[in-house]
Amino acid sequence: MKSIKIVLGTIAVVGTLMQGIELYYAPDIILLESSRQYPEYLYWIRWIITFIAVVGFFAVDFLKNIITKLLSRRILFMSDKFSTLSDFDLKQTEINPEDIKKYTSEDDFMFLAVDLGKEILEYTSILAFSYRLDDKNLPRTWKRNEAIIGGLLVRLSKLQNSILDTVCEKREEIALILLRSAIETAINCEFLIKNDSDELYDEYVKYSLREEKRLLNIINKGVEERGHETPWETRMRTLIMKAFKRSEVNPEEVDESNRKPWGKSIYQRAKDVGLDKAYLVIFSLPSHTVHGNWQDLLEFHLEGDGEYFKPSSGYGHPRPSLLLGLSLLSANVCQTFLEHIMPECPDSEVLVENLSDFDRRIHLLSDLHEKFMQKGKV
Repeated sequence: MKSIKIVLGTIAVVGTLMQGIELYYAPDIILLESSRQYPEYLYWIRWIITFIAVVGFFAVDFLKNIITKLLSRRILFMSDKFSTLSDFDLKQTEINPEDIKKYTSEDDFMFLAVDLGKEILEYTSILAFSYRLDDKNLPRTWKRNEAIIGGLLVRLSKLQNSILDTVCEKREEIALILLRSAIETAINCEFLIKNDSDELYDEYVKYSLREEKRLLNIINKGVEERGHETPWETRMRTLIMKAFKRSEVNPEEVDESNRKPWGKSIYQRAKDVGLDKAYLVIFSLPSHTVHGNWQDLLEFHLEGDGEYFKPSSGYGHPRPSLLLGLSLLSANVCQTFLEHIMPECPDSEVLVENLSDFDRRIHLLSDLHEKFMQKGKV
């Protein structure tokens, strides 16, 4: 496309210059046919070629956008063979109660918790990158509402992967920061799926754009007071308007003064998906690490009690419950996604069966870990 545009631009410039020079030195050439030194049809061919080059120069970008959009719908699906569940080597983590009863340390449980975390990460990733088929039996791209759910699953899989990394590096406080985001992502995904409506999805999108609208107002006010726009403001305005365009939302549709959360409060959303009792443990406590609350400082960054303290440079040692809770929550999201979003999936029965078995094994390990803790074998 770039080379075509250069050729067309060159022809347009040369042709226009030639016409301009000829008209400048012989203005009567338009009126007097006898003044031409070559056949009339050659004269008109030159005009036509120049005109086509000018139009083509500006049409290239337009055609490029159209072609890109058309290809984006199929480019990922050019292969005749699409992956199915049988293409993945999905291994199940064995939970043997008799072996676990012999454990003498939480580290023994952690190995199993990590393996289960990897297992559910595979299922989350598979579902996050699954597509529905169109009327031609070809995978199709997502529509806006589908993209929100799919995007949340993609986000959850990335957070799961990052949490596993930090846990294996034995950095508990960093894992807890990521855990808080993963939990909210899982809650939001389940809440949107179970309360499916265009109005709710619109509210979700516009809530997110409130910050962009506030920044846009600040930029507009600064430009009005100053009389000109700075390069930084120009860049930020471009990014903000791009966000609105991609969301298919007009800035005027967003009420930046509205402080109401989308849907419900995060606690109410958790309650709506049956996590109200676990909310304090799985959501509120990890929030300490996100915001750097006093409890976070006491737990991970300071040593001492009462009046005197000193800095702590080490990292916290993650415990199995962190990964077990995340894996259980992720399994619930995957099951909800399968039930409501992809019930027609050819591999649906196998996936449901595997996730149900995973749910059984994660509960079994959690129960065995709790019994271990009650015995005081820490």
